Amino acid sequence: MGWTGLFRIGALPLVTLLPLAYLKMPESVSWLVSRGRIEQARVISAKTGMPLTAETASTAATAAEPAKQQGAPGFAGLFSSYYLLATILLGLMSFTGLMVVYMLQTWLPTLLGPLLGSSSALWILFFVNAGAAVGALFASRAADRFGPKPVVAACFLVGAVFIFLLTTTRSVGLLVPIALLVGLGSSGTQILIYGMVANYYRTNVRGAAVAWCAGFGRLGGVGGPYLGGILAATFATTAQVTANPSAGNPVFYVIAGVAVLGMAFCLVVPRSKDHPVAVQLAQTAPSVPPGPAPVITAPTPPIAASTTSGPAAAPAADSAARATGSPLPRPRLYSRILVAIDPTPTREHEQVMRRCHELGQITGASIHVLYVAPGHVVPQSDRSLGSGVDADVGAADRAAMQSFVDSLAASGIEAHGEIVAATEHDIAQVILDRATEHDVDLIVLGHELHVKGRHAHVAERVLDSHPHRSILLAKPPA
Repeated sequence: MGWTGLFRIGALPLVTLLPLAYLKMPESVSWLVSRGRIEQARVISAKTGMPLTAETASTAATAAEPAKQQGAPGFAGLFSSYYLLATILLGLMSFTGLMVVYMLQTWLPTLLGPLLGSSSALWILFFVNAGAAVGALFASRAADRFGPKPVVAACFLVGAVFIFLLTTTRSVGLLVPIALLVGLGSSGTQILIYGMVANYYRTNVRGAAVAWCAGFGRLGGVGGPYLGGILAATFATTAQVTANPSAGNPVFYVIAGVAVLGMAFCLVVPRSKDHPVAVQLAQTAPSVPPGPAPVITAPTPPIAASTTSGPAAAPAADSAARATGSPLPRPRLYSRILVAIDPTPTREHEQVMRRCHELGQITGASIHVLYVAPGHVVPQSDRSLGSGVDADVGAADRAAMQSFVDSLAASGIEAHGEIVAATEHDIAQVILDRATEHDVDLIVLGHELHVKGRHAHVAERVLDSHPHRSILLAKPPA
């Protein structure tokens, strides 16, 4: 085929993937809403499971306003004092990650060739890349559940350990599993870094941030093979390796050390200022409590409605029965139920409402409705809500929430409602915190909080944390 044939294969995505991406890749929901294309955004939201940032067309005129309040967009925002430290550290992390990748990709066959033979050395490189492809899939799922920072740091560590282990054996059978984990700790880690960066920054800086990490990281990709060449010429020439099979080990030690340096950069990246664990929306203007508290809350009178008739009056009935000596009412199956819902099409809310009415009437439990809305903290100078929350909760959302609570109360069910803002990775923690706070017996997760793509981990997290509490997953509508 020759070298020109390899370049032709490399060019195939231009005529295959590029047209498919242009024709079939959906546009960002938040981008469509920010430009007033609400109906198109609803269609994409229903198809992909990504929540709308505005629920009604009436909010379209102001949908772009929060973006203006967030701060400077693009590279100006990326290198502002708000993000500067994180930008430098994330860039260095990408630099070290790509240095590891390209040192291995360029010099691994050369270093192992004299020891294993050219064919076996190339197979080891193949398994390194296979480990990156497969390992990144599993690691990205772990990052969705536990957050990207600890997972990326752990992958760097895995890479360092198994790059070192490449020097301990010359058995191809043992080198294959080692190579798979080397792939996870090198190219696989770099894949995760881009996801970490994309989730770290606010929307109007995100594109510049990914470009920065990819571009600055390429300097490591350029320097890695050069440094590897200097090391190989110094320690691992063919004559040196033939005379002493361990002569090339210092090269692997240096690559492992670069991976450890990448882990160190990852661990000191500060927590994103745009992704709190949970922030309760405030109707007044309190300040955010200082310090690294796991949950940031702002006192606010929650949406609430209640009634003294029907099953909600069971405690009073118990007292009356005891006073008169009458038989006590039959014990209730549940006392308190937490219902967590997410911005979603009306038909799904209606389906959850029907289940909640049935549960409340059958069990006599009080119901606390938790509306989890997407949100983030904005800079101190831009805090329009006082508590530092910039969340997409409009009048329509509040009205829908109040209607839900009122309908439960009208059925004789003691009901309360609360709207909180949380990021994608924090939804489960918000639910668990509120479940503990209200000491509930049953957690009901709306369909969109356990089925749709990026929220699939919520049910697992809640179940793992509170296996003694029942969890009901509302059946989605047909």
